[in-house]
Amino acid sequence: MAELARPENEAVSPNVPTHDDYTYRQPDWLMIRDFVEGERRVKGKGTTYLPRLDGQTEDNYKAYLRRTKFFPAVDKTLNALLGLLFRQAPVNRLSPELDKIEWHKNVDRRGTHLSVFQKQCAKEVLSLGRAGVLVDAMPDADIPHLVRYQAEHIADWATDRGQLVYVVIWENTNQYRELYLEGGEYRQTVYSRDDEGADFLRSATTTPLRAGQPLDYIPFYPLGWRDNDIEIDKPPLLDLTWLNWHHYMMSAAYANGSWLTGVPQPYMTGYAPEVGPDGKPQKLFTALSLEDMPCFSDPEARMRYLEHNGTGLGHLEKLLEDTKGEMSTIGVRMLAQERLPQETATSARIHRMSEISVLTGTSRNLSDAFTSILETVRDWAQDTGDVETRLGTEFFPVNADADQLLKYAELYKAGAITKEELHDIMIAADVRSAEKTIAEVEAEVMPQPEQELGADDQGGGAAGVNDERRAE
Repeated sequence: MAELARPENEAVSPNVPTHDDYTYRQPDWLMIRDFVEGERRVKGKGTTYLPRLDGQTEDNYKAYLRRTKFFPAVDKTLNALLGLLFRQAPVNRLSPELDKIEWHKNVDRRGTHLSVFQKQCAKEVLSLGRAGVLVDAMPDADIPHLVRYQAEHIADWATDRGQLVYVVIWENTNQYRELYLEGGEYRQTVYSRDDEGADFLRSATTTPLRAGQPLDYIPFYPLGWRDNDIEIDKPPLLDLTWLNWHHYMMSAAYANGSWLTGVPQPYMTGYAPEVGPDGKPQKLFTALSLEDMPCFSDPEARMRYLEHNGTGLGHLEKLLEDTKGEMSTIGVRMLAQERLPQETATSARIHRMSEISVLTGTSRNLSDAFTSILETVRDWAQDTGDVETRLGTEFFPVNADADQLLKYAELYKAGAITKEELHDIMIAADVRSAEKTIAEVEAEVMPQPEQELGADDQGGGAAGVNDERRAE
């Protein structure tokens, strides 16, 4: 199934279902896509993001556009958040049969690894706040595959007492697919444009089967950063994108003003150029050089330069810096090259927590959703065994030396922290692999029964580490 976003200016055919929330959010998604793509896309949209000044000719506008700087705040932020989210590789545990056939190496029939597929989904969620995954299978196939859909693809939906009963998915500009329950059974209907390219007509209806039986639910899994329900979340990058847009327009005004004040404008008094055959005044010269020295017969004629002092540009420059600072406070502290003068340690901590809240929500939701997705794939393949997806929740490494880690071990022994918390601390400090469970770690590092210390021995595991350090 092609992953093509629906064209922004395409008129909706009367028989295409579209949810009101989808229509409302579509302009936001388009703007975020443009600003993530960067300068070429934004400037290519011309007056959509940079209005023409009154009286500007086409050539003057093009020069005005070229002079304007574009600060790629949205793309920088998205890449930073995505890097933090995948600082540690996701943990994916498959059932025996799926692991045996190495299903994780090609989850979408296009050669995409499961972890790469998850990162693609995470990028959609962090940018637009929405994505979806359909568990589907080719006819007569025992092993299903995954299909990823962007926010623009999920056009309409309905639920009944919390259960998803209807979804409309755009597959390309000429085709969409309905997923729905009919008589308690899951079905798909494909609609394609007619020969005239106008209305959409029903082209095929199928009933996907699992072990020869229809499903009683729709195996479509919405993804979001706040929750995983089918309703649309506000895009995490929306507010930043609006600020980036304002910064872009102010940058245009600043660049234009700097050009006008930095390049002196010549003017003449006491001289009128001759009128040419076309009735328009002839140009006196096109550039000033030794070869282009103008001569005037009128002794009263004067030639001067009009120069501006550019005092007003200082206000624009401050406004640009203030806007850039505001962008850094909307959960994107990594945008600032250095801490803002007015930013205290407390405000910096608040900014960092706002980043973590988006990352934590995305991590937990993707972990839950992909665990459910793997369960569906496992059941479809008639396999058994536990499956799990776990994305990291420690986005910043813990700067802990050996002494600090020993103190954490002592806290665990004293009952101040749990075994799970100690395990997470070790993972955050990059001492343990996130792919290992607590039981697996204990089997590797715990002493054998004949080597265990007595219950009355002091120090336990921590003392053992101290002994090793003293021996060194």
